[in-house]
Amino acid sequence: MANNIKHCSICGVGYPQEHYYTVTNKQGKTYTYNYCRKCHYQKTKPVRAQWVKDNPKRATKLQTRATKKYIERMAAGVYLIQTNKGCYVGQSDHVKFRLIQHKSHAQFSVERTKNAKILHWVMLEEIDDVKKRKEREKYWIKKLEPILNIRLG
Repeated sequence: MANNIKHCSICGVGYPQEHYYTVTNKQGKTYTYNYCRKCHYQKTKPVRAQWVKDNPKRATKLQTRATKKYIERMAAGVYLIQTNKGCYVGQSDHVKFRLIQHKSHAQFSVERTKNAKILHWVMLEEIDDVKKRKEREKYWIKKLEPILNIRLG
């Protein structure tokens, strides 16, 4: 186990190999940094901040593209959220993104509208077809009878 521990060249703390970035150059050679991820972040944070300041349009474009790619990788389906006030069943074409919205303090989030704290969530079914997904959401609501799916007023 001691063989897997590597000491950071900046902070001196010993971490497992996973705490160090490994990159592959254009020639195909792999290189692992001598400093840990925490120190790497501290070292590159001011450089990135300055680059974003100097290149606002490019930074926005890259961030938008990265966000779109992240959302595209997310699964579509029916999900269950367990909260301190009960359960909620929902469906989305990007479930993880929808869960982020539920956790936020947006107008229609579970936390805000139901005053509930999210404890856990689970994907009930992965379904790409919108029509089938809505049918399965109704099925799960009927089967599980989640208290937070009842609309107030």
